[in-house]
Amino acid sequence: MIVFKAKTAEELEIEMEERSKEICIDICKSVCDALDSDVDKVIIGVIESFGTELVASKEGFLFCLKENFERIEQAEEYELCVRSKKWIEKLETK
Repeated sequence: MIVFKAKTAEELEIEMEERSKEICIDICKSVCDALDSDVDKVIIGVIESFGTELVASKEGFLFCLKENFERIEQAEEYELCVRSKKWIEKLETK
């Protein structure tokens, strides 16, 4: 789970940009873990100063994986790419 330390919306935008690879990797890992465990939703991150959780639900898992796949490839997270690709293909056939 990602913990954001930003105190303002502007700081959050900057933090998200600076940590974009880490965030994409964590999103895909969290979603794959949720799918492996047959969980309906997963907390991706927490924005402490806003008291907000970033949650992905089962209906959004495919979107999360597809949207972040290119970045995990660029980050050379090959094992995660294989896991994500497997789940993308499985979810697309449902």
